[in-house]
Amino acid sequence: MKKQNLLAALITVMTALSCTGEKMGPESAGEGSLRLSVKLPGTKACSDNALITIAGASCTKEYSLEDLPELLYLEAGPYRVSFEAGEILKENPDRACWEENSYRGLTEIEIKAGEMSATTLTVRPVNTVVCVNFHESVESSFKPGFTFTVSTEPGAELQYTALNSGTCGYFLLEEEYGTLDWHFRGELQANGKVVEDSGSFRNIKPGVKYTMSPKYSSSDGFVVFEAMVDTDIDEYEDVIEINPYCGNLVASEPYEFWATRATVKAYVDESKFQQQPKVEFAYRGGGSDWQTADAERLGGGQYRAVLTGLVPATKYSYKLLVDGNDVADPMHFSTEEATQIPNGDFEVTSNAESSKYTSFYNTSSSIPGCNTKFWDSGNSASASYGIIVCDSSKDVPPGTGSTKSAVLTSHFINVVVVKKLAAGNIFAGSFAGLDGLNGKVNFGRPWTSKSRPTAVRLWYKYKGCRISNTSSDVPLTKNDYDRFKIEFALGNWPASKYGGTANSPVQVNTGKKSTFWDIEKLPETVASFRFEGRSDNVLSEWKQVTLPLNYKSQTEYPGNLYISIAASKYGDYFVGGDGSKLYVDKIEFLYE
Repeated sequence: MKKQNLLAALITVMTALSCTGEKMGPESAGEGSLRLSVKLPGTKACSDNALITIAGASCTKEYSLEDLPELLYLEAGPYRVSFEAGEILKENPDRACWEENSYRGLTEIEIKAGEMSATTLTVRPVNTVVCVNFHESVESSFKPGFTFTVSTEPGAELQYTALNSGTCGYFLLEEEYGTLDWHFRGELQANGKVVEDSGSFRNIKPGVKYTMSPKYSSSDGFVVFEAMVDTDIDEYEDVIEINPYCGNLVASEPYEFWATRATVKAYVDESKFQQQPKVEFAYRGGGSDWQTADAERLGGGQYRAVLTGLVPATKYSYKLLVDGNDVADPMHFSTEEATQIPNGDFEVTSNAESSKYTSFYNTSSSIPGCNTKFWDSGNSASASYGIIVCDSSKDVPPGTGSTKSAVLTSHFINVVVVKKLAAGNIFAGSFAGLDGLNGKVNFGRPWTSKSRPTAVRLWYKYKGCRISNTSSDVPLTKNDYDRFKIEFALGNWPASKYGGTANSPVQVNTGKKSTFWDIEKLPETVASFRFEGRSDNVLSEWKQVTLPLNYKSQTEYPGNLYISIAASKYGDYFVGGDGSKLYVDKIEFLYE
């Protein structure tokens, strides 16, 4: 059976003054002040019916929780501080009931004039808990209506039946080590014979749970009982804590909860402590055990911590610990999803759009996100000239388990009406057709999860040929080697501003330089990176890179994802090397 410690309550006593009443301040040098703050999370019995007694040689003061003043004044000397709640306060308490409802605690303290004192009062349930679980043999052998009665004295009893099997009853014993009597009565289904049996459990203790499991043995006709004892009760959910109020959790902003990390905050009243307290946050999620993280002190009682290593898409609870004690009700948050790029490994392919070139989706795919078009390229325009700028390849990074990659190849188109470089490219978005001899591309895809990755990891290899086509707008000559470009961005770009569509909001028209957007500098961009490189006409080896996303805003959630990958960086200007080739594979978002 599970075990946990009994309920605890803390009373911190600060130096005291007089017992003549609630005054504005001390009247003599022999007096001090007593401060009690009470926290009772979820315990109705205690909050409705509780008594705190402070007794000394010169006076005795009694308070309900509602009437307990913030500050008392007492003469210096010894005092007994006691706490009682529930049935035990009544003149004739109910000694057997179905609700746990009695608590008691006692401590002693010496109040010294002009000094600060502290004590801890441990409050324990004074009930004896009895849980009766009828074995299947009882329910199958006896007719409905069998009873198992537990009593402590005449008139103080609880009756267990098949309807409340497994329910806990609570008893108040008159003696420290008392006796529980039991009596079973039932009518056998087989012959109607009435079976009765009785017995006792002695040396019963308060604050202990006794689980009884009645069984019936048809061979000897007796009812046999098994009794299991829990010396520490874990079913008590009414936690009583009497603590000096010293802190509370401060709600974090929703954007402070990422996929694998979260920022939590608290306020601690440091005036309640003689020394700087130790402040921590305890947290757990998904049924895991509590973990703790040290809090960073910001000043003015403000604290925070960044919890790391969290599990995406998981609900977490967290609480504030001050010097190892819980001082505030827990709060909760959920981490973001760790959404991935559809078909980022380029394993799903088809000829869904044309027999002339490969498309990186398949309408019959069962993989989420791979049965609709996410990736596109300029193939739909270049294929009419017999040019493929994006294709599937079996050249893959070694040791990754990959079977396909994407290969982007720049080609010079030299036909009667067209003499231009078609850059090898793949992008998240859709090719929007031709504007004369110029191409239009709508970049971007909806990012419905609004997840915020921290980096992109991918494999690539590259061969950059010498520049075959130049432009006065580009700082490359035919003596230079081509360069590739990989761009990722997350943002909220309005299509009305950038010329695209609702799903692909950013349009680039190679015939209009005004549309050659620098995605990193757009005000609606939340996070981005640009990765460029070169290789001098020799195909390099596969390399894996991790590229951190630079967040311009930590408070916004992105609604669109932008990806542009090109074998020729200046392809929009029709500048590049005929035959430049870029392979990419295993593109994935990281959430760290």
